[in-house]
Parts: sequence; C-alpha cells; structure tokens
Amino acid sequence: MTPQNGPEPAPPTPSRHPGSGILWGWVCLAFGVAAILALTLYLLLFPEPRRRLAGAMVQWVGLLESGPGTNAITISCRIQVPEAHGHWKPWQGADLRLTFQPPDQIRLEGRGPGGANILWLREGNRLEVHNLTHGWGFRGRQEIPWPPSPPDTTAAVGLSPIRSPVPPGKVWMAVLTLQVDPIHEITNTPSDLLALRVRPQPRVVRAGALPDGEVRLWLRRLDGLPERVEIIAPHESARALLQCSEWWIRSPAPPQEADLHAPPSHHVRDVPLRILAEHWNWWWETTPSGKPFGLEEHRRPPTAWPPAQTVQGTVDSPAEECVLALEGDTRQRARALARAGTAQARSTFRALLYGWAIQQSLVTGHWWPGLVAGFEPGREDPQHSVAGAVVHELSLSTGLQEAEVYAAQLLANQLPVRPWISPVEHEGRQVWCVGIAFQDAGGFVPVDRLTWLVHRPEQGFAWASPALTGLWAGRLGINERQLAALWVTGPAPASQRAPMALPLGRLLESCATCDEAMDQLRTAAWARGSTFVLVDGRSGSAVLVDCPADRTGVEVRPLDASRDLSLAGSIVWQPLKNAGLSTPGPAGVEPLPTVEALLSNPHRPTPADDLTVLACLVPTTGDAWVVFPSSTPAGTQPRIHRLNLRSRLSPEVHLRDTRAAPADNHPKSHES
Repeated sequence: MTPQNGPEPAPPTPSRHPGSGILWGWVCLAFGVAAILALTLYLLLFPEPRRRLAGAMVQWVGLLESGPGTNAITISCRIQVPEAHGHWKPWQGADLRLTFQPPDQIRLEGRGPGGANILWLREGNRLEVHNLTHGWGFRGRQEIPWPPSPPDTTAAVGLSPIRSPVPPGKVWMAVLTLQVDPIHEITNTPSDLLALRVRPQPRVVRAGALPDGEVRLWLRRLDGLPERVEIIAPHESARALLQCSEWWIRSPAPPQEADLHAPPSHHVRDVPLRILAEHWNWWWETTPSGKPFGLEEHRRPPTAWPPAQTVQGTVDSPAEECVLALEGDTRQRARALARAGTAQARSTFRALLYGWAIQQSLVTGHWWPGLVAGFEPGREDPQHSVAGAVVHELSLSTGLQEAEVYAAQLLANQLPVRPWISPVEHEGRQVWCVGIAFQDAGGFVPVDRLTWLVHRPEQGFAWASPALTGLWAGRLGINERQLAALWVTGPAPASQRAPMALPLGRLLESCATCDEAMDQLRTAAWARGSTFVLVDGRSGSAVLVDCPADRTGVEVRPLDASRDLSLAGSIVWQPLKNAGLSTPGPAGVEPLPTVEALLSNPHRPTPADDLTVLACLVPTTGDAWVVFPSSTPAGTQPRIHRLNLRSRLSPEVHLRDTRAAPADNHPKSHES
C-alpha cells in the first residue's frame, strides 16, 4: 500500500476477540453471587445483637490498647454496686470513682468492701491500698517475697500490664465464641440503651476456654460504653450488679486525675507485693476476665492424683448430711481430705488468705503476722509433724505452696465464730447441746462449705468435727467415747503460730474422759490463754476449763444447768457469758426447748448483717445438726439437717446407752 493511500491499519490484538464481553459478564456475575453469599453468611453469623457487641468490643479493645505516649488517654467513671451476692457479697453498696490510664496506672477511690473508705493505687509495679477513714495503708514491695520460695522456683518479679484479653485484630472471631441475645423480658429499657445477654458457647465451655456463666450488658447506642453490667456465675452462686455512670475519656490526662499518690499523712507499711495483687485477683477468679493484676512468676500446677488410691474420703449427700469420712494415718486422711474437694479447698484457702485476712488487716491497720512468716516443716515435735503431713498433702492437691496452706489453717484460730452451749430436752430427758455459729464476715468467709468430718485414725479414738472445706477440723468435736470439746476463746498471741484444729483433734484422739483431757490441757503450750468446754456424754456432766496465758495449769468450773442457769431470764449463763460463751434461745422458755426449736428460733445469737451457719451436737446421744439459712425470703424457717454420728464414729463399737448413767458423776472442781 502506498503512503498516499494512508497508513496501514493496525493488526488485531490477540487478547481481544468478539467473545470477550460474555466472559466479563460471567466474572461480574461470580462477584455478585460471592457478595450475596458473603452478606448472607455475615447476617447469619453476625445478627444485629452480635454486631452491636462486636462494635462495642472493638472500641473497648482500642481503649485498653491505647498505651502511653502520644496516644495516652484517661478513662474515668463512677461505679456503684447496688446488689451483690455470693463471692462478691462484700461489695454490696460500694460506690467508687475509677480513673484508669492504660496500661498500668489506676486510681480507685470510694466506699469499698465491707463499707470501708478505701483507696487503691497502681503505677507500674507499685501497688498500694489505703484506709482513708483511719489514715493507714499498705504498699506492695517486690523485695518482700511471699511465700518463701524454694531455690528451684522463680518468685514473683512484678505486675504485668493490663491488656485486652482479645487481640485487636481478632475481636470479630472472639464474638463467634459467644451467644448474644437481646433481653426481651425487661421492657423498661431506655431507648438510648441496648440490652444484651452474653453467654459462652457450650462447646467453648466444654473445651475450658471460657467459664460458664452469664453477663448482661446495657450498652449506650451512641458509643457502646456500658451503663449497667450484671455478672452471674452459677457454679459459685455469685452475682453482682454494677451501674456505671459519669463516663469521661480524655487525652491528655488532667493533672488532678493523674494523682497516683496517697495522702502524705498516712502511715504506710511495706508488705509483699504478691499478697496485694492476689487480693485484687481473688475477686475476679469466677469471671472470664481472669486476673487483671497478673503476676509474672512460675506456679507449680496441682498434682493429678492417680485414680487408684487405697484410702479415699466418702461423701454423703450434701443436701442430707454433709459428712466426709476419713480413714488411716495422718497422711492418708490428709490425702483423702485433699482429694474430696480439691477445687473447693483451694477456693477456701484463697478466700481466707487473700480475702478475709487482708480485709481484716486493712480495717484494723495491723498486718496479720501469718501473711509474712513462712511455714517451717523441719520442726520435729509431734504437733508440727502432723501439720507437716496435712500441709504437704493439701499443697500437692491444690497447687498452692505449703506456706499458703499452713497460713490458711492458721487463720482458723481467728475465724469469726460464736460458740454456745444450752440445756435442751432431747428424747424425753435433759441433756447438753453444744454448738458453734460460723459467720461469713460480710461475705469473706465461705461458710456455706461446711462439712462434718469424721476421722478414723489407725491409733486412738475416732472423732468428728464440723469444718470448712479443706480445714483439718473446727472448734467443736466429739469422739467415739462421747467426749465433746468446744474451744471457746483464745489462744494467747504467743500461741498463734499453731493451728488450734490440729492439737484439738489429737486431744479427742487420745482422751476418753474430761479428766484425761484436763490433764493434757494442764501442760499444753498450744492451749495457753484459751478457754474450753468439755462435756462427758456418758455421765451428762460438763465443765468450763480456763488455761492461763502466763503459766501452766487449768482452772475448772463444773456446769450445772439446774443450779446456775435461770430459765426465767434471757437464757444467758453468767459464768459462760463472762467467758465469751452464750446460750442461744428464746427468752423465758419453760420447759426446756428441743434442739430443733432452739435452732430455728429467730432470736439465736446471729448478726443480722452476716450469713450464719450453725453446727451443734448432743454428746449424750451422738446426734448432730447442721443449719443453713433459708434461700427463700427472710422470715422463713432455716434448712435443718440432722445426722447421727454413732456408726460413723465407730462402726464396730457404738456409743453406749446413757439412760442408766449416774447423773452426779461430775469431774471434780479444782485449780492446779
């Protein structure tokens, strides 16, 4: 072709052909179908309640992960707890102001557990708690170890920062592990709030990734912040309702709200850092949030006992009799005790050690000495030999260190209890009834875990005692020879280094009469400054035994209901009242009440603000009772469970019938 005829046309491009438009149509159709399927799958997996929760969680994670530096923010709000039960009962009525600068700066001030006016401060590895009413406080120090660690373990080195339990990029995947439903039964929810019920998926609970329970959230539609949170942990019978208001999110932090220092006039004592951290973590053990004040340390896991064991504890129906039988030598019984309720024993120890003991220290201003001193298993005297066996087995089972287990056993010396004694009419005759009221101290002491322990040692008399789960014994006991011992008061401060339950059990194992028990108490160092009541069920006699704190010997006073007890009065025996012992019952009862009438009487000595569980026994017949408060509204009768200790104490030799026993066989009154 010549140039004058114009340029030659370009050859056709190989990639372009007449059918290319049809192929692009199929591609667009495929993309459209994929988009529809993705949208359908999204709507199925993320319905509106779950989408709302995921959006709120994205904001929460962003706030927690903001960190220091240019992105630093300050979160503040007011937290009120109008309702709390079970594990969180001490927080009932709390009203606090929270200021939080992620990841490790916290100020929490206001009315806290037990109504105390408290101040919690954290800045990095510095952790403090103060009683603002009395002007004292405690500062955690890393240099003070607790418990004393063996050389081959790593002690706590500090506090980990508070981070989101869900990584920022996995919030939507985490929401898939939850069941999220709207709360329809509550019709008065304001229009600006979204009410959601959140539970973990059953397969997630079975896998152990999240604990069972339920959280109800009332979220603000504007920003996703919670106005109200209700936490329900069914296995622990724990429930708490939190109301959150006055939310502020600021950047940078105002200087007055960044104040992380206590008043300069406070008297501050340095204590182990781990104890204060464990005290805070203890409140969160029943929730999915875990431990906000995580400890960077190595912890020994609990021992998994093999299924085949020669000695085991046997548990009767808790709703009927609440009995645990232990047989064998000390180590075998301790192992059976540990295996019977490992989880509950661990929970009891931590509640006593990191809950009640620290709260008592904060209220009184005196750090409990058992929280500093460690257990010394190397002592060779028999008392510490028994203690060593008990502590070692419980430590292996619960995963706690021996010092923690021993300190929890030692705390039994100071548990809030009220011993009592009263003459009653039982099976047509007048007998003594001795008992003890366990108080939960505003929710810190788990008194609902009360069990009658029946010890059948290889040598000595079998004996029984009501005690909290994991404890070796309580302050009341009876052996197969019908000798009952009730520890009323004491011991002296110099004797606080020994758990009273251990030697009291040995007293019941080795003594058949009141005289034999008094002979042991006369020279026992552990009994100095204590008062006991001894009842001989075979003779029907009872004595009050005082052990002076400054010398050996005992002072004994026989108890005679017909001579010393005035039933026309308030049924308070003056000698027992002086010793700190009371006799519960209604005023002006004539004739004597039965045991059931005495236990169900609303005027028995139980503080109105405390949950109280009663345990008592009649040594003459071997009958025993456990009284739990009614779960129904106030004013109804308590739940009374009756059991008989005859066959449990001695399967082969039953308690003797005492109908023909002489009534005047009282131990002699003497002072030595």
